[in-house]
Amino acid sequence: MPIFEYVAVDSNGGKIKNTITAPDEGAAARLLKDDGFAVQHIRELTGAAAGISQFSLFQRVSNKQVVLFFRMFSSLIHSNVSISEAMGILHMQAESRTMKKALVNIKSDIEGGVRVSDAFARYPKIFDPLITNMIRAGELGGILDVVLDRISDFLEGRAALKRKMILSLIYPSVVLVVTLVVVGFFVGFVIPRFASLLQGRRLPANTQFLLDASEFLQSNIPGIGIGFFILAGTTVLLMKTAVTRLYIDRYKIYVPVIGPILRYGAIVQFSKTFA
Repeated sequence: MPIFEYVAVDSNGGKIKNTITAPDEGAAARLLKDDGFAVQHIRELTGAAAGISQFSLFQRVSNKQVVLFFRMFSSLIHSNVSISEAMGILHMQAESRTMKKALVNIKSDIEGGVRVSDAFARYPKIFDPLITNMIRAGELGGILDVVLDRISDFLEGRAALKRKMILSLIYPSVVLVVTLVVVGFFVGFVIPRFASLLQGRRLPANTQFLLDASEFLQSNIPGIGIGFFILAGTTVLLMKTAVTRLYIDRYKIYVPVIGPILRYGAIVQFSKTFA
């Protein structure tokens, strides 16, 4: 979603310069107007400016910190602490500088009359849309404390599921890595020792294939290394592209061994979210 930088005047006459995410410039202006701001200037951040804004404000907040935040937020609300005071307390408890900055801005927005859900919605990289929509439902229904409890339980369950999936993937990953290392060691170091003894002899096809593969690896180590890094870099770039990531997510569940783990994980995650 596009990011817009704006300069506005709040209800107390103070000038505010910040960013907001919205589908277009008109929607961004309407959101600010609904929050009681008089917009003086607004423009879309593009290219490097948008990248810097997203990186500096929305990165490096772990899932563990978000889970801890909502658990503490829920406890404070149950203790009859006001939302504004809770934001101040949680700001002091936050470890991440990015989270601290976000909570300061959320506290300021709430004190300025912005709805809690709208204040959280301005930081989609920290609080995903599902969470902000649950908060909005809690506000409209007058059960914000109940919703915060459910959000805490949901995030903890999602984190536990992620840990189980990682543990399930460790074994096949270790087996694959060990296999590659052993095969590489034999092809690169053991087989060449026997190559001189077998020269000039008629060999079975599989033995000749191993000798040829060993010779190829030894002769092209720099090229293979460069190709590996190019492949890794290309994979990372493709994972950053929404369209490519969609196709990867669509077909990775069919990968042998790993695919079923990812598929069942997605089913469990959907069921928990839907519930």
